Amino acid sequence: MLAQQQHPSRPPAAAPIWHASSKSSFVRHASSSCSACSRRSLRRCAGVSAQASLFGGLFGGLQAPSGSSSKLVERPSYNKREVVRLGSLEVSPMGLGTWAWGNQLLWGYQPEMDAELQEVFNAVVAAGVNIFDTADSYGTGALNGRSEQLLGQFITEYPGSANVRDNLHVATKFAAYPWRVTPRNIVAACRGSLRRTGLAQISLGQLHWSTAKYAPLQEWALWNGLADCHKQGLIREVGVSNYGAKELRRVARDFEKRGIQLA
Repeated sequence: MLAQQQHPSRPPAAAPIWHASSKSSFVRHASSSCSACSRRSLRRCAGVSAQASLFGGLFGGLQAPSGSSSKLVERPSYNKREVVRLGSLEVSPMGLGTWAWGNQLLWGYQPEMDAELQEVFNAVVAAGVNIFDTADSYGTGALNGRSEQLLGQFITEYPGSANVRDNLHVATKFAAYPWRVTPRNIVAACRGSLRRTGLAQISLGQLHWSTAKYAPLQEWALWNGLADCHKQGLIREVGVSNYGAKELRRVARDFEKRGIQLA
């Protein structure tokens, strides 16, 4: 979950994330990092047009059928009081998760779905969604990192206004792979995410999970690496994912000593 530094023991609920897969239903869950979706719900599908209609109905921003980008109407239905603050970021009260993008094993992704995925992306952006959850590990096999790549591509090719496009935020996560044992490994992972998304800076960089229980020395390296990413300006805000309350308090205290607040 995204955490709030001010009260690390009682982090507030982050903006809920909907995970989108071509030819699938959207699945809402409280975490920004992992989906509670099953294969059955994935196949409960009415197509991308239904997905676009769902977000249009929730936010009131889409007035055109799927694929009619010339009629795209950018109109969020939520008001300013519903905007969520993540550090210096102001994000929509709902986000879109992209775990399925590039995942053939669990989600049956195929590159032929990309055009439909972009329609979904355009629809939710027009409806006011401006934060997107991804990770450097999203994508299977040769498609590892595909989620970040597609997200960067869709942002670049978004057919709406530049003002909306420039206010889109990517929240990515760096996997605690067993070979990432030094701070430089996390910095390199962050630079890889920047290359795949084509962004100059990641809005929210996070550690994907904690290794404190099985590799405590690696955990310190992960923290140091994430702090280095922030100091070098590679990420704007810092967060963690899949951390329990105890570990969340520990990492919040450590980062506070460095002059860094968790978003």
